[in-house]
Amino acid sequence: MRQRCLNKKSEQYKNWGGRGIKICDKWLKFEGFLEDMGERPENKTLDRKDNNGNYCKENCRWATVKQQCNNTRRNIKINGMSIADFSKKIGIREATLRSRISTGWSMEEILSGKRKISKYELGEFKNAEEVAKYFKIHRVRVYQRFWEGWKIIGDKFVKN
Repeated sequence: MRQRCLNKKSEQYKNWGGRGIKICDKWLKFEGFLEDMGERPENKTLDRKDNNGNYCKENCRWATVKQQCNNTRRNIKINGMSIADFSKKIGIREATLRSRISTGWSMEEILSGKRKISKYELGEFKNAEEVAKYFKIHRVRVYQRFWEGWKIIGDKFVKN
């Protein structure tokens, strides 16, 4: 925690301190950290609940490796669960679920396994490739935005 947030020479600094992640003043002394968090339980490490939040009592917990893997910035959450956990819950392979999300399937389509032929109101655009080119964003981002409920209104791509 200290190396990641305070040591600018650390390789990991850019992903913590470099992003503005801070350590609360109380935790700058080990005694303050120990008072708030207690001794480290066996097989657990320190985890921030909100990956964009600081290291402090309200935002930290002792977590298992699995909990930490499910709580990363790059992990997409569905109904508060990681893709891995959600795929197990609904009985769809994780790779299949990731593919459906990245290509813009709605939740209804994901769960039914059936893709609707005309999913989006694209206006004058014929497909996501044209949308991506027009708005100068990656095609996968177009799918993600549609999945998140964005719409094309006139010449703008807006979130509902």
